Amino acid sequence: MSLSIVVNSAGIVHNASGVENVPEAVFDKVIGVNLKGTYLVTKEAVTWMLQKNATGRAVLNIASVSGKGGYPFLSACSASKGAVISFNKICGIRSCARRNSRQQHPTWLHGHHP
Repeated sequence: MSLSIVVNSAGIVHNASGVENVPEAVFDKVIGVNLKGTYLVTKEAVTWMLQKNATGRAVLNIASVSGKGGYPFLSACSASKGAVISFNKICGIRSCARRNSRQQHPTWLHGHHP
């Protein structure tokens, strides 16, 4: 069995009227799903791909435009998705690029809606 491409689109959002109104438990949950979940999926996928010597390897972790600039009412989501973007850059530079792999983090998908 081989694994060449992984798409990780898990993510949650919590709207609040400001960072002072985000309960710590909610912040931890958003960081846990959005950032730690991305780390865990990426780690397992890359490990599997390298063990199986897969070709054309790609890990696609969905980020968010909120991670590029931040939104005042999405403090936890913006922080977590900004970290996802940074994490993907590090993975691409550090390990994936040296092994014929791609690490991507789209933040905005254009589509046609009828």
